Amino acid sequence: MVSTILRHIGLGGIAPTPPLPGLLDALIWESRFPRVLLAVAVGMALAVSGAVLQAVTRNPLADPYLLGVSSGASTGAVAVLLLGIGGAVSLSTGAFAGGLVSFGLLLLLLGGGRVASPSRVVLTGVLVSQFFAGVTSVILMVNGDANSTRGFTYWLLGTLGGARWEGVTVTVLIILAGVVA
Repeated sequence: MVSTILRHIGLGGIAPTPPLPGLLDALIWESRFPRVLLAVAVGMALAVSGAVLQAVTRNPLADPYLLGVSSGASTGAVAVLLLGIGGAVSLSTGAFAGGLVSFGLLLLLLGGGRVASPSRVVLTGVLVSQFFAGVTSVILMVNGDANSTRGFTYWLLGTLGGARWEGVTVTVLIILAGVVA
């Protein structure tokens, strides 16, 4: 694998093994390596965002569901999938809109975004998170069948299976800019 990567980045002269057959070379370079790089970039982004969230809330146990944004995004995504608005709105757009709505509700409950105590932010975030988790569950129970529920769960868990070089490049650049900021 190291030899394949070295050859593709122009350092084939120091590759420790002979070239692999074309199919294996393409499998590593076009399928496996983009997934690995994307996983590293996503892990880096999650680590930095988790550290920032822990610092802002002064809570060493902070997680992505603490402020309710993740639950709101899940509600937005399930609404797009199951309520028939998928033709007009993409799944990612629905998730983004749901996250914005939940964050707006959090700010509204905190009193318009004024500085609040960390414990009040955490408790309000848990309230918003549980509210949107409940809305998501109701939508799934009322409108979902086994296949749509399975599809939503698969989307919610995520996958790196579709990683390609173009998407990896853009994603890594955006994540690096966010990490530097």
